Amino acid sequence: NTIVKFVFMNGKGNYNKSSVVNKIDSYIKDSKKIDKDTVCSVLYVFDKDSSDTSHDDENFNRSVVDFCNRNGYLLIWMNKNIEEAYWKQEVNHKQKVAMAGRFKKTNEITKEDVATLSVPEANRRYTSNVLLELDKVLDRKK
Repeated sequence: NTIVKFVFMNGKGNYNKSSVVNKIDSYIKDSKKIDKDTVCSVLYVFDKDSSDTSHDDENFNRSVVDFCNRNGYLLIWMNKNIEEAYWKQEVNHKQKVAMAGRFKKTNEITKEDVATLSVPEANRRYTSNVLLELDKVLDRKK
């Protein structure tokens, strides 16, 4: 069985805050209580933002990589952001919820280009490494 739990950071700058880390640790501890052999994987998801042109974004992303490496967490990147990784376009902030709803309702995930969602470190715009990281912990449906 696979159980997915979400921890919302309420801002990406909170990724290493004790409230976020404690919630993750609590989920892992609770899972191990049920079955000591449970394999728990933690996946962080981040937008790359403007790391190619912004020194601040580049430094932030480097800090995230270091944090995830130290803690054994997997790291999913969306470049430049999730909308660009999936829809290959910038999306007005006001349109994001409507577009996400349409994406889900019309099952657009099945039409996604596997290659652009399988780019290590997602260093090119309109790409992600989401499938590479998910493949480490889940089996794809055939």
